[in-house]
Amino acid sequence: MIAEFALTVALLMGQTIGTNEPIDYRETASVHISHDFDNTGGFYPWVSGDYGQGYLLGQSVSDFGTVAGGVGYKHSLSDRINFRAEAGLAYPIHRSNHTIQQEVVYTYLVGRHESEFRPVPVYPQRPYDQDSYETNWHVDYGAYLRVGLEFEATEHLRVLLYYKYFQPKGLLEIWDEPGRAAGGGWWQEYRTIDMSTIQLGIGWEF
Repeated sequence: MIAEFALTVALLMGQTIGTNEPIDYRETASVHISHDFDNTGGFYPWVSGDYGQGYLLGQSVSDFGTVAGGVGYKHSLSDRINFRAEAGLAYPIHRSNHTIQQEVVYTYLVGRHESEFRPVPVYPQRPYDQDSYETNWHVDYGAYLRVGLEFEATEHLRVLLYYKYFQPKGLLEIWDEPGRAAGGGWWQEYRTIDMSTIQLGIGWEF
């Protein structure tokens, strides 16, 4: 039997897994689409879109839309319960609030790196002026894994519980443009961003 096209909408139960301070990702919604070639199980393609917010030092600095896709495997555990495992790549697309980004990236890097023998490589004018230096806050693509259970509540309705693993690399930078152009230094830090979540949702199989 040829399987139907399954559209799954997942509503999340939680935030990231474990402690992720001072960088925190909080996911609110996910849309997941998969195509099963055979109702009895096997490999299938999938795509998904996740939406959430990124927090740095407790402030909401970015809105995240993560696009992912890959290959999954379905195994029937019983007449109504299926195990699913999925792997692929995900690309976070984020839009930052520039004013908040300037403040929190500066505060974060200065707080972690400034010392008596390592002066801050940017020179904000007094009173504090965000236009006198530049910042960067970027999150790279990475491996995206999901495992979970699917319960067939009716012929078409599915109840889903997934654990999603996604920990891409993030980059934070501050610099003074004239100083950098002249060969001067700047501060940057790479961090792993924990965007893993527990997902609970419902799906409709066509």
